Amino acid sequence: MIAITNHHNCFYVAVARLTPMHHPVIALWATRVALLVFVLELGGSLYERLVLDAAWPVNPALIQPAQGGVDRKVFWMPLHGIATVALPLALWAAWADPVARRWLLVAVATYVAMRAWTFAYFIPNVQRFERATSVDLAEARAWVRWSLLRAPLLLATTYATWRSAYYLAGRPLA
Repeated sequence: MIAITNHHNCFYVAVARLTPMHHPVIALWATRVALLVFVLELGGSLYERLVLDAAWPVNPALIQPAQGGVDRKVFWMPLHGIATVALPLALWAAWADPVARRWLLVAVATYVAMRAWTFAYFIPNVQRFERATSVDLAEARAWVRWSLLRAPLLLATTYATWRSAYYLAGRPLA
């Protein structure tokens, strides 16, 4: 942050570093935003599991936007973009509070693990499925099975974020 002050007609420039500290209002609201995003992601995951993943391996057009299918990016990209800003912001703002910091570190760790796995395996394969004229049924079903295993990471991220938000809202946890 840069601040310019005028003292006796002389201008001074003060430069301050943005260091992790406790900003309770920012921490609470950033945590609440992240929590809302993760709850929406849980709902999206449930929808995909019950509706799309149950059907698309035998009918790939359901997930092929060029064929009139669902464009998953429209839902997932904005949510992950918001989470990618809100979660580190909450961690930075709550850093001085050891309880909130601990829960937010758990949330960050599980979220990063989920996103790394998603970028390494799921995104490249789903993009291939979205472009394919025919899909190997065994590969598609394997993708669906592996995708189900991301749910515990998302649940852990959501739970840790909820614990932090609950604590920051003034309800200390044991």
